[in-house]
Amino acid sequence: MTRLKAEQITVNYGDKTIIQNLSLALPDQQIIAIIGANGSGKSTLLKALTRILPYQKGQIILDGQQLKQLPTLEVAKKLAILPQSPEHMGDLTVKELISYGRTPYLNRLGQLKQDDYQIVEWAMSATHTLDYQNQVLDSLSGGQRQRVWIALALAQQTEYIFLDEPTTYLDIAHQLEILQLLQSLNQTQKRTIIMVLHDINQAARFADFLIAMKDGQIIKAGTADEVITKEVLREIYQIDATIATDPKTKRPMLLTYDLLTDE
Repeated sequence: MTRLKAEQITVNYGDKTIIQNLSLALPDQQIIAIIGANGSGKSTLLKALTRILPYQKGQIILDGQQLKQLPTLEVAKKLAILPQSPEHMGDLTVKELISYGRTPYLNRLGQLKQDDYQIVEWAMSATHTLDYQNQVLDSLSGGQRQRVWIALALAQQTEYIFLDEPTTYLDIAHQLEILQLLQSLNQTQKRTIIMVLHDINQAARFADFLIAMKDGQIIKAGTADEVITKEVLREIYQIDATIATDPKTKRPMLLTYDLLTDE
């Protein structure tokens, strides 16, 4: 069963068409990675699926209803998105920021209830952010901040979590830490994780379902074995790739590559 899908959507930036007549069904309770070169439409697709960007044609369906027709609060209870560059949050502490995840559930007075505080505590525990809950967000390392933003999404209690390049600006240890956290959330809490990734090997290792994009179109979608191939990487990146098998995961791995040359 697919709860979230796009049907023949077209998305424009001003007068420029970025995505045209794109259809996609997102598998439930899986980790989904969107890959492709810069300008291929990855982030645009992510924003359209979360209603941040309007689409001009087609429809996006969530639980049998058109996404654009759903009340904002209802969407906020189902979809959470972590942007590529989260906004500067001033002097907010970690706990204060994560508490904003409960906004869609506040009563008319805008006050947190006991249940809300318990959910915030649970989100911090799940993301291992309890130890620095009273620190100001800007005082944290990049990896710690990413954990806090993921905790914010968890506190929102959505079944879908969208992330735009969640490993950007992190060293390789912190990249692995964040991806393993997302994998754990998927496996233990059945959250559907949809993320844009630049690292092909990270996408192959952690994603159950991959979407390869070029020029606003889906070139290939499927498992790592179906998407991380010499032919697909040639098409979306214009590279001549050497593909091996990861000895740890038994999934395909980009071993090395060269730029394509004119023959």
